[in-house]
Amino acid sequence: MSFFFLATREDTQSARLPEAPLSSNLRPCQWLVVAWGLLTTSPAFSSAVTVPDEFASIQGAIDSGADTILVRDQTYAEKPHVYRGVTLRGIGDKRPRIRGLYISNPSGWLIRPWSVRGIDFTGRVEINTGSPTQRLLTFSFTECAFDSGFQHVQSGDPYDIAVFDLAHCRLGGPSDVRAAWIILRSDTLDGGMTLDVTDTLRVQNCWFRGGPAAALKLDGDEYDGVLDNNLFEDHTIAIKATALDRIIVSSNVIRRMSVTGVELEGTYSAIIGNSISDCGIGISCGQLHVELYGNVIMRMRTTGMLFWPADRVRVERNVVGRCGGSAITVLSGGLGDLAFLENTLYGNTGSGIEFASPDARDNLVLAKGNIAFGNGGWGLRIGEPQRSVTLGCNDWFGNGFGAVDGAPSSPEDLSVDPLFCDVASEDVRLFSDSPLVGSAQCGQIGARGIGCSPPILKAFYVVSSRA
Repeated sequence: MSFFFLATREDTQSARLPEAPLSSNLRPCQWLVVAWGLLTTSPAFSSAVTVPDEFASIQGAIDSGADTILVRDQTYAEKPHVYRGVTLRGIGDKRPRIRGLYISNPSGWLIRPWSVRGIDFTGRVEINTGSPTQRLLTFSFTECAFDSGFQHVQSGDPYDIAVFDLAHCRLGGPSDVRAAWIILRSDTLDGGMTLDVTDTLRVQNCWFRGGPAAALKLDGDEYDGVLDNNLFEDHTIAIKATALDRIIVSSNVIRRMSVTGVELEGTYSAIIGNSISDCGIGISCGQLHVELYGNVIMRMRTTGMLFWPADRVRVERNVVGRCGGSAITVLSGGLGDLAFLENTLYGNTGSGIEFASPDARDNLVLAKGNIAFGNGGWGLRIGEPQRSVTLGCNDWFGNGFGAVDGAPSSPEDLSVDPLFCDVASEDVRLFSDSPLVGSAQCGQIGARGIGCSPPILKAFYVVSSRA
């Protein structure tokens, strides 16, 4: 029954769907094709077999034409070749262990999804999609372990794999994949991951535990994505993305990168609420438009934030402290619109904000409500002529070379001790009696509001020493 159904479905799909790639402006139709393929996988025609009960090997069960293969808990010394859409499920108290897996293309327009759950792969897992046309295949791996990682050894049309979904898995080595949609959820990864994305990327709640290359390297052309609530440790770069269209990097913890925390190129990014510590550079952006809100960047070996070029930049309510260079460095860019608002920049070896290259000139520069405290250089250094520099309500205090170089200070600017709660412990919230609090003219100054109060004398006792 299952052999007849599979052959009939493939013939029907081949008759209905064109063999030539669809135009890129028909992406909604492509997703309808995927949905149609999922709906045509009728439970009435599905079949399930169990290994080793009905077949001695997993390969034998695959060759039987069964839709679902249940694999009992034991060690299998085989590396099955899966050449059609199939469901593999580990069953038992522990996950079965398989020596590896090789996945190749089905022929024609066989859109049946591939699904693997609850299996440990002790050897290499490979996928080969060398098709010149797009079949919009879907792959799902859940609660699996890949001791040697996952390798996409050959790729063809970028829409040959429409969706690649990896959830609650462990990857023990460097991995790579190419697909239109790529989703990583709650995975643990060693050695890094390279993703070639066509449309959309989602990476959430994952742990990148270390390796000699970038933790997450993103290739592709004009894709968008969300990288949210991940932990990156002990790589060269945490996130490296090129040619992106739009990406949101939010609420990630990034620490101990030997080169850079976040390095982005492309059109637009929003970098929000990340904690980056002990890297070479914190954030490096070469983009047309970038917005950075509420990030904490501490103890970089060089600069905290680097912009090259700087076209449209908004940097607001970030904390950058104790870096080996300047807190914020602009290396290149002209005719740009650059706004630095309510940031706290303290204890850096260089300046708070520095335009450090002859190419960084002729911009509109706005700096308001910032605290630049105890930096080795200037509070703000404008190295080259700009179209305009607008300042106001900044607190330039205790900087080694002074408040501002290359532009006139504003009469609204201050030079007072901001009274941080505990700067030694990196708590740069303000005492309630800070001179920066309560100005109706300026509003909030710095990235943090009130966080502590001065001691209050609650009682006073006088004891006489006279007999």
